[in-house]
Amino acid sequence: MKTRSFIMGLCLATALVVSGAAADTVRVITKENAVREDCRFFAPVKLMVRYGETLQTTGQQGDWYRVQVRGVNGCIHKTAISDRAASISGPMGSARGASRDEAALAGKGFDQQTESAYRSRNAALNYAGVDWVERITIPAERVQHFVTWGGLRQP
Repeated sequence: MKTRSFIMGLCLATALVVSGAAADTVRVITKENAVREDCRFFAPVKLMVRYGETLQTTGQQGDWYRVQVRGVNGCIHKTAISDRAASISGPMGSARGASRDEAALAGKGFDQQTESAYRSRNAALNYAGVDWVERITIPAERVQHFVTWGGLRQP
């Protein structure tokens, strides 16, 4: 009986060590993103995370990662995270770093120079309208109500 308990305890300890070793640290690379209850876009939001926040991955399901952050377990899409370390600093000798918005744009391949060049080539576009739309936020509960009301299903 003691041998059996010892073997079961050893197996459990091994499983915990292996599962702990499988967890990787990743960082959020979008300005803000949702950790969802299930691995689908319309799943209820459990927690919002912001650029640079670290998450522990506990598994993968298709294009989604199961993560743990601030004691909450959920799913986040692979496009919102990266396992690369990021360092934000200004030019050599500069005390100025990047703002949160600048860092989010850089995470998606934009910086102030890229945006300025695009604006100069496309001066007739309605940038104020884009800024206005970006400020719109819709609570997750309203989105979930819309999904349910509209009978939308995710594959």
